[in-house]
Amino acid sequence: ELIKLSRLYPKIYLMLSNHDQRFKKWVFDNVPTEMLNFTRLNLVEDLLRLIPNLTIMKQTSASGRMIDYIYQYKNLIITHIEKSNKDITKTAQEIVKDLYKWKNTLGLKNFDMVIQAHNHQSGRVKWGDVWIYQSPCLIDIAAPSFDYVFNGKLQGNPPALGYTSLVIEDNKINPHKSQIVDF
Repeated sequence: ELIKLSRLYPKIYLMLSNHDQRFKKWVFDNVPTEMLNFTRLNLVEDLLRLIPNLTIMKQTSASGRMIDYIYQYKNLIITHIEKSNKDITKTAQEIVKDLYKWKNTLGLKNFDMVIQAHNHQSGRVKWGDVWIYQSPCLIDIAAPSFDYVFNGKLQGNPPALGYTSLVIEDNKINPHKSQIVDF
């Protein structure tokens, strides 16, 4: 899907998440310590760098620490904060509250739009002065690596599939013209 999107859009920004770190975790859990120096720990990132118009998003905190689950671009914050609730509006509001609490520590500037990606849902809501988008997943749930979706527990909702397309106007993201594209 990323290859298709890279042909449609001049710039693709991607946030790696807990699912993308599974290979690295598997390596740490299964490769003998003395062999780790001979292993490609960032294989997913290495493969993604082959797409020339794709940028992997990471945020540098106020202390200089690299954070890969929050990224700010102009007036927009994109997150993959691991919070969940059956009510996606409540989850989104909690995340915005947390972003305000952590704003200085994370080195965030003012924002009026948040995209939350961990919840596998699709939709948008305005809360106060902030537009909150729940971004759908860009996955193929039929692939064997997503067997956990069909674990027999039927927990939560089926994942919403699609992506979020952003429109930049006047040097900031326009939340009124940006859209969620559902498959």
